[in-house]
Amino acid sequence: MGSKLMGRKAGLITAAEAAEILGCTQRRVYQYTDSGLLSASHDGNRRKKMYGRDQIYAVKEAFDGLDGKLDLPRLLAEILQLKARCSSLEQRLGHVEAVNHLDVPILSYEKDEVLAVYWAAKDLARDPTSEFMVVLDFSKTLRGIHQEFLELVELHTEDREPWRVFREAAQRLRKNCTGTQLFEYIEIATAQAELQAARGQFENVVFNFVCARDGKREAYRRFPHLEPDIHKRILRFMPTTPGCTAPDTH
Repeated sequence: MGSKLMGRKAGLITAAEAAEILGCTQRRVYQYTDSGLLSASHDGNRRKKMYGRDQIYAVKEAFDGLDGKLDLPRLLAEILQLKARCSSLEQRLGHVEAVNHLDVPILSYEKDEVLAVYWAAKDLARDPTSEFMVVLDFSKTLRGIHQEFLELVELHTEDREPWRVFREAAQRLRKNCTGTQLFEYIEIATAQAELQAARGQFENVVFNFVCARDGKREAYRRFPHLEPDIHKRILRFMPTTPGCTAPDTH
């Protein structure tokens, strides 16, 4: 299956599909894009604009709430309220991340920034470093990558394995981290722990990405270490007695 079908599953749709959801023409969708109401990404050959499905449904919901009348003062008030709410949620999310010792970046969907993340990972895979902060920053980037971001990497680079460069960079950084003095050892151990946790999370994202695009069988073929062993697969389909639950296979 190509990226077109993957887009529908992972959240990216074409302008024609967006127009159908919004109940307008494709030309109007492009007008909304030019005015900044909608944001779009180009596919790999730059011929088509792709839109986030969630974004389109959010705009449709906003339009439906207008009852067919464009009340600009009311719309402006709602936009300001939403901006204030987003700012509040970002602060609360930052607090939760700080309490749980997490720092998950929100990666941009802009083509130039998607490519910058991709090429930075390529540079690290080719020339890894042992610098504490570089390893930590890359770990944060891994935590921020999700299925839709991988799809954008595939669209913009035409790389059918958009996860590979990030996995290679993580592996090279893990092997390259060494320290000669005690404080260096402590810093590197901390960075390694963060990197290992981020790699585990990233593996699950990649597995789900391949599942959505190529099916579960292909995902298990590519990542056999994630496939449950035969005993767990049998137990998964066995009935459970009252008060008992089947063991978690993942």
